[in-house]
Amino acid sequence: CVSANFSQLALAVVASQTALSAYMIHLAPALADKGFSLTYAASIAGLAGIAAIPGKIMIGYVFDRMGKTSVSIGIMALVALACTLLALDSKSLAAALSATALLGISAGASAPEHVVAEAAQYFRSQGYAVEDFSALEERMSFAEPLDLMRMKEGK
Repeated sequence: CVSANFSQLALAVVASQTALSAYMIHLAPALADKGFSLTYAASIAGLAGIAAIPGKIMIGYVFDRMGKTSVSIGIMALVALACTLLALDSKSLAAALSATALLGISAGASAPEHVVAEAAQYFRSQGYAVEDFSALEERMSFAEPLDLMRMKEGK
């Protein structure tokens, strides 16, 4: 049997990660719908990837200084603030940049590897069968538009 605490934790993690992923996937089209050009919207959305780097770096330090519950609530609050900024301020560049940076920081901070390992260890200590796992390597890729690549190649 699965405990109520485990069920609540699993539901919260799935819900928050689904919301964050949905916003990240649809961010550039949503910004284009607000009036930004497609290129400009994609550039703004790219800021999320850059902002994820300090989020990933800072989260370990913050977890060591504050309780895991407080930090988790803080991460979810950043996502909620970003969603609110995007929903309330329709065409503001400052709001779009701020919301995107908050989403990126939240994405970077949302699942640091040591937290996943600690969670697995905790669940093992509570009697759950947790299989050994290895962390996936993260890779960041940058793409150039085909027209730009052709121009550089002289075609």
